[in-house]
Amino acid sequence: MKKINEFLTMIHLQEKPLKLWLLIVIPSVIYCVMLSFVQTLMYMGNPLIYYSALYFLILWFGFVWLIVFFQFLNKKRGNTMTLSIKRYLLPYFGVQTIFYILMMGCHYITMQIAGDLSKNFLFYILTALCILLTLAYLPWQLFCCFEILDGKRNPLRILKDGLVKLAKQYQICFYALILLAFVAVVFAFGKEMLFHIPMSFVPYMSVHDIMVNANPFADGIAMAVYAFKDVSQWGCVLYSLVYGIIMSVLLVVYYMLMACAYDEDIRIS
Repeated sequence: MKKINEFLTMIHLQEKPLKLWLLIVIPSVIYCVMLSFVQTLMYMGNPLIYYSALYFLILWFGFVWLIVFFQFLNKKRGNTMTLSIKRYLLPYFGVQTIFYILMMGCHYITMQIAGDLSKNFLFYILTALCILLTLAYLPWQLFCCFEILDGKRNPLRILKDGLVKLAKQYQICFYALILLAFVAVVFAFGKEMLFHIPMSFVPYMSVHDIMVNANPFADGIAMAVYAFKDVSQWGCVLYSLVYGIIMSVLLVVYYMLMACAYDEDIRIS
């Protein structure tokens, strides 16, 4: 317990962690409810409508997350920052649009050429890119948000500086992602054992899911939609909601740890 308290003090989480947890939970749940409506567009057979609606959902809720990240960075810096929404809007929209084109472009193109033997080489290249983007997206996007909060306005420079920061702090980013991935895999394995819902990893879907469904309550809300039609699914819903609560607690630690890594207060040499 002493070691845990020392770690929380080191990453500035010794006070009011519940407020930060609620800042993650509330927008997460609202986003997942909105996402369940957007995903129904997938079954309309028009990819343009689906990807356009998804873009605007991610764009606007992503800006909400930018304000959430401000709270983490501001707390870490002793509440010395000033929130300026107007100043953040254009840089954020530029950065998030580039991220969306990159991630969804890789997802869609790779999905379209999968199984085409004449394009095997391109498929393998894009698959490798999908895996790299899946691993890099969370810390890269987070560092880019911190760059925006520090006043940078050029989207390309923000992306470059965020990637440089990721390269400098790759060890912390890697170990933190390993912890999140371990918890996610354990729960996925438990869901497969208890509810016979198989887990799988498809690179061109992972690059989509890390951007769209990397939310602690995404699975629980999605399952709840089906549970209203099939009451046997409520056990899986409750299981997924427990996962969401545990993962959101870990995300509080993760975001504050990344804020410390961004300011280079901690570093693994």
